[in-house]
Order: sequence, then C-alpha cells, then structure tokens
Amino acid sequence: MSEDELVDVVDEEDRVVATVPRARIRSEGLLHRVASVLVFRQDGMLLVHRRTDTKDVFPGAFDCFVGGVVGAGERYDEARDRELAEEMGIEGAPAIELFRHRFEGHDDRSWSAIYAITWSGPVVPQASEVAWYGWETVDRVLERAAEPTFVPDGREVLRRWYDEGGRLPPGTVGSGG
Repeated sequence: MSEDELVDVVDEEDRVVATVPRARIRSEGLLHRVASVLVFRQDGMLLVHRRTDTKDVFPGAFDCFVGGVVGAGERYDEARDRELAEEMGIEGAPAIELFRHRFEGHDDRSWSAIYAITWSGPVVPQASEVAWYGWETVDRVLERAAEPTFVPDGREVLRRWYDEGGRLPPGTVGSGG
C-alpha cells in the first residue's frame, strides 16, 4: 500500500469517520484498521520475520504477524487475505478470527482484527517488506518479543493471545515445542 492510497480513519468504536491518504495516518497519528495473522505450521512452529529497513513504521524490527493496514472500504478479512498473499505468498488458507485489539502506541494507533492460520505450503516473502523469516517455537517468539527489536503492537497482541490461552487454528498440533 503506497502513501497516497486511501485508508479509513475510525473512532474508538471502530466506526469509519473519514477517509484519508495513508501518509496522513502516519503523520497525524490517526486511528485506523489493521489485519494481523499468526501463521503456524502443523507442528505448532510460528512464522517470525524481520521487517525491511525501508518500512514506514518499525523499520528493521522483528514481528510474528503477517498483515497490514486495511484499505478504504476494505473489510478486515479482505485485507488479511491480500496481505498474506502480498507479503508471504500464502493463498487459500482457512483463517480463524481470534479477537479484535485496540493498540495505542507512540508511532501507531490502530484497531486490529487478529487471525490465525495453519500453513504447510511454501512461503515466498515480498522483498520490499520482509528482510528475513523463519519458523520458531512459540516460547522462542515470546522471548524475542521481549527484546526492544520487536514491533510494539506485535509484542502487545502476542502477549494477549498467549495470556488468553493461545488458541491455535484447526490443523495445528502443540506449540512447536
């Protein structure tokens, strides 16, 4: 999504109140929507990646969510599928919605729909978005999330997911040991 693409601004109840170019979302700290996906292998290993240094928010940081900003008029599930395909080449995986999360950070304010999928196919990272990726245990990702090089919204949402029981998508066994 480029800086001139349109994004819906939402209120505290996640209702659309305006539509603005993406650049204004960042420059004015406007509340917007994000779709975020935890991608598991069947053995419970979790996909983690490092963002490229050219990203507009949290450049070079590690994250365990695939996702991004929901475009104007786009539904959360449409953005989820678009982001999975664009960022990691993942298409057609059934997803479960885990919860909605309100994040209030210094560099980012968002309402997020949090999803999980199980994926056994290839991963083809988008070079402009993903500098590195790998599969790690949930415990290792939780350790990594405690480090300052992890995206703050991902840290907060991962911790909430884990604290609320760490629900896994169908077809995933265990927690990756």
